[in-house]
Amino acid sequence: MTYQKSLSSNTLITPEITRQLELVNHLLVNSQQALIISGPNGIGKSTFVTILQTHHKGSWLYCVIEANTTLRFEKILGQLLKIINQEKASIHYKNLRIAFRQFENKNRKIVLIIDNASQLEAGLINTLIDAALNNSVLRVIFVLTNDELDSKISSDLALDDSFLIEIEPFTKDQCSRFLQGLASLPQPRLALSEINDEYLDAIYLQSQGIPGKIVAGLPTDETTVIQSSESSLKILIAAVIVLIILALMTQWLTGMPRSAKLDDTVTDHLQETTTDTLK
Repeated sequence: MTYQKSLSSNTLITPEITRQLELVNHLLVNSQQALIISGPNGIGKSTFVTILQTHHKGSWLYCVIEANTTLRFEKILGQLLKIINQEKASIHYKNLRIAFRQFENKNRKIVLIIDNASQLEAGLINTLIDAALNNSVLRVIFVLTNDELDSKISSDLALDDSFLIEIEPFTKDQCSRFLQGLASLPQPRLALSEINDEYLDAIYLQSQGIPGKIVAGLPTDETTVIQSSESSLKILIAAVIVLIILALMTQWLTGMPRSAKLDDTVTDHLQETTTDTLK
């Protein structure tokens, strides 16, 4: 079975999510405060971040880095510089200090998104937040689950001063509309006629309104080519992203990010660590 791009634009994006996206964009424009995107597994954090990257695309550069236990500050700086240089083949910055100054002169921002941030070594989140606070062109976003956030705050106290965006589960009504959207797909895994009060109560109780668990709980068909609930969720998310983007582009806040002076002390440190890393 293949999920096609036939879902309505509000299937995954609720009014609450739309407001949260608007808030994130507002904060990225007007504040250097670090942001946290949090919520349980399967809630849609990756989808949220993917849609976020469509806003201010011309004036902002989004750099997404997948965290792991071996990632260090110098390596992150090296990856950041590599992503910046990949944006335009005609421009090659020797270090982050030069790159940041060029972005500042052009009134642009760099948004560093650390996915799976719980995997970072203790204290590294503090270091990244401090770097962002001392560089006016840099913004930083951390993505992690609620439990991971609770655990990580003990080693990275700067998270306590970060702005939390928590992705909430569907209400039962939103779950119903989500199921109806799934049922409207070609070769659906459930029919509209199956979505009665009893079925809705059962799947909502089982999933607690988490989209990933809703999809995982759908009836399977041995004749389909879906191999697992995880792969079906990825396909579903990919199918709706384009329509979600089109729906949200007309609702997001507008406005260019403000220019601010680069802190030479911090950027000198960034230059030194980045140069050492890239040698």
